[in-house]
Amino acid sequence: MKYTILFLLFPVFFSCKSKKCLVKNATPTKDTIYLENPKTGEMTMKIVEKVANPDGDWKLVNVSNQHSDEMERLTLSINSKKNEFNGYDGCNTYFGSLGGKTGTAIGFNDLSKTERACMVPAKYASIFYKQLEIATSYEASGNFLILKDEDGKMLLRFEKKE
Repeated sequence: MKYTILFLLFPVFFSCKSKKCLVKNATPTKDTIYLENPKTGEMTMKIVEKVANPDGDWKLVNVSNQHSDEMERLTLSINSKKNEFNGYDGCNTYFGSLGGKTGTAIGFNDLSKTERACMVPAKYASIFYKQLEIATSYEASGNFLILKDEDGKMLLRFEKKE
């Protein structure tokens, strides 16, 4: 009896047709990105996991091809299911609603923030908010999120928070 069951299931597991379907429907999970070191100009190739959406917690690492360790104080959290975003600019918290529902389009709408008087001012906050307002698309790959303007120029680059 048990040999009959194995005999009947054997073609299901090892048929060419089922393998072709699995391979045909498989989507690539890796992507190659190139990163430039702003200090040296050296290019580095990284193979990263593909991400279909920008959801998650991110820290800022690059504004318009400029980098500073101080930027990493700025954070961004995106929840596309709830259609909202929020974060911390190094002094104040901010929040708003997401726009752009097709493909890689994105918009940061109804931006509001707290108005705390901070001892250490958030050095990159004002440029960060300006860039966030003009972002129209994103590219998300593995540990990186890049926000771009309508011409496809990189505005902000984030790294996944640990």
